[in-house]
Amino acid sequence: MVKELQTLIEQDKVLFGMRECVKHGKKLTRAYVPADSRAEIIEQLAKIGVEVNKFELTKKEVTEKLALGFMCEVFGVKK
Repeated sequence: MVKELQTLIEQDKVLFGMRECVKHGKKLTRAYVPADSRAEIIEQLAKIGVEVNKFELTKKEVTEKLALGFMCEVFGVKK
């Protein structure tokens, strides 16, 4: 799943963070969340109708694998 997300980031099809995902919820097809994400995050994404895929990795591990300079709890994929 991390490789797929990396490809989507390179194609500029990913929104980072819960605020952006809620703000642009109608533009999203699905979202990826790390294993240690809060339950409230998953519930909010479900409320706006976004399919949620959960990583088996923690936020820290996802950040390291994607070589990001910040930790992120939600990665929203645009249509």
